[in-house]
Amino acid sequence: YFHLIGGEQIANSVTQIWYSLRLSEEDFTLVMRTLQELIHASSLEELTRGTMKLEQDHLHTLVKVWRTWLHLGSREGDWITEERRRMFEKDRGSKDGMELYLKEIPKEHKASASDWFANGILLPKGSRKDLTRENVTLTGIPATQFLNRNDGPHPFSYILDPSVIPFISWDYKDVKQHFHCASLLKMYSQCVGYLLERCVATLASGKVKFHFLLSNCMEMTPFLPADREYDRITTSNIVDYVPLTSLLDLCKPLLNKANPSSVIVTEFQNWSAHVKLIQKELLHYLQMSKSFRQQVLQDTKNPAIAYSNGKVAFVEYHDHSEEFTQFVRAALLVTDREIPEKANRRTWRSVADYNGLVARDFLRCQNRVFPAKWMQNCRRVTMMTGFERAVEWIVSPQ
Repeated sequence: YFHLIGGEQIANSVTQIWYSLRLSEEDFTLVMRTLQELIHASSLEELTRGTMKLEQDHLHTLVKVWRTWLHLGSREGDWITEERRRMFEKDRGSKDGMELYLKEIPKEHKASASDWFANGILLPKGSRKDLTRENVTLTGIPATQFLNRNDGPHPFSYILDPSVIPFISWDYKDVKQHFHCASLLKMYSQCVGYLLERCVATLASGKVKFHFLLSNCMEMTPFLPADREYDRITTSNIVDYVPLTSLLDLCKPLLNKANPSSVIVTEFQNWSAHVKLIQKELLHYLQMSKSFRQQVLQDTKNPAIAYSNGKVAFVEYHDHSEEFTQFVRAALLVTDREIPEKANRRTWRSVADYNGLVARDFLRCQNRVFPAKWMQNCRRVTMMTGFERAVEWIVSPQ
């Protein structure tokens, strides 16, 4: 709800609160004051003047988290910093992963990226004064611990996996276009701060509203306005965890049928593991010819990519359309509902008839909202796998 207090300084502070392990006294005070306001608010809707809405029982759940952070703010010592250090030491692959990452990103960014791995602070070195406080908002209950225990109390600890870095969240190509400099920390601090300022301005216009839910995404319909329809439904990579058919069944009734451009966007990130594509890429890599590396060098102008020991750099140059199409076909046959014995399972061709939806032809670049596939070698800092895919679903034309 920072649109209530907006401004460039607030945007810069929120950026650091989102991403930095340690905070200045001023930013820490902002966190504590904000947590107190949230805890004592009668409703999120009232606090944000109608911009944000949250069910009251869901709000009460979040209040428990905010109270815990407020309490942890008085804990002394560098306990969060130490937990982060132990997590990196415990993760066997983090050292190799960091070395490979630093080797394959542009040379000008290596020093600043190394700094972030070492310290977990997004604020550029030259701007750091006294970062005396630890960022309690980077703590929580690890998912494994939460799932393995029925009742609390669940102690909070540093919760970010070593593979999660701030440069993953924002498109490096876009950030570079507007805020290019040698320091990734400065680039991303400026970019996120700028986007927050634009967000504040948009919120102040009253044209955007948010409705947050703390529920299983597949059980959200009862919380939505009965007569509300949507032009865009983006589902992130939920289909990595629930049947594609179930997600389409859930979202289709919510689409604005009067708008022929209404679309459901589904993102696939983990699909490659199901078709043994990683093994296929390993074989590609082992059989890689010198001419292929030279072609990569010609395209990227980056020897670190063309002569890398990592396989990820070359995924972009292989056609996985056949495997992905097969995967989507198979996904359309899977359901989490009981199927009558005589009922026909869905096929790629019949899904439009069965569910009234059809996929835009991603093989012919017909996606309009999300690219079907991202170019990754010009986004090295974002650390993509090369297997990310997006499919857009529209109501089948009558």
